[in-house]
Amino acid sequence: MDSALANNTLFQNYLAQEKSYIDRVNQEAKNVFNSSFPECDAEINLQRRKPITLTNTKMKSKASAKDFKRQNRRKGENVEFDDDIIIVHPEYGQWIERLWAEACDKRININLLVNGYDFENYPVIYPMMNGTSKIAIINQDKAFEAVKATVRQVVKNCSGAVFVRDTFFLGYRNTETRQIMEKDSGNGWFEKWSIFTCNKNYEADIVILPDAKTEYKYLVRMRE
Repeated sequence: MDSALANNTLFQNYLAQEKSYIDRVNQEAKNVFNSSFPECDAEINLQRRKPITLTNTKMKSKASAKDFKRQNRRKGENVEFDDDIIIVHPEYGQWIERLWAEACDKRININLLVNGYDFENYPVIYPMMNGTSKIAIINQDKAFEAVKATVRQVVKNCSGAVFVRDTFFLGYRNTETRQIMEKDSGNGWFEKWSIFTCNKNYEADIVILPDAKTEYKYLVRMRE
């Protein structure tokens, strides 16, 4: 079997069959849901979707992982372990886990960024923005700060934490007709975010515009 194909097969099998990893993904998704809806104490139903691979990944087979440990063992270390209990994690790679989470009549899409870095350790999981936002991972903090600044201006006498419960991609900008387009023409796009702060829900309408200096700028309008 071609080495690239073999590597991809090992990686896909890990995502689909490694129960301990899947359990960690599910628990992180539940943590995100609980943070988004702290008033909900019902059981959370999860539906895991197909992960999106962002970079090349690298996996060792169990045999090669065992050989590697044997060749690099410390003096006196026993590496004659049972192959059946070895968990071989991705050596490197980055992907997104996507899960539908539902409870208390709320249903959101949870996105988790996962980084593999060592075949002996579990990948690191980072919560991303919930929902269908098209804002790149690297820009999500900037967009959130723009939304939070608008919240502080609009919502009076509120200094509590701002939570983004969900995001919705609405469509791309059409500068000629001012209508929403399905096709990206490079002129930005529209989103709607569900915000919770100071025990109240708000909606934020956001226009994401290309900007020569900052890559994008974010125009935000709040409404209850």
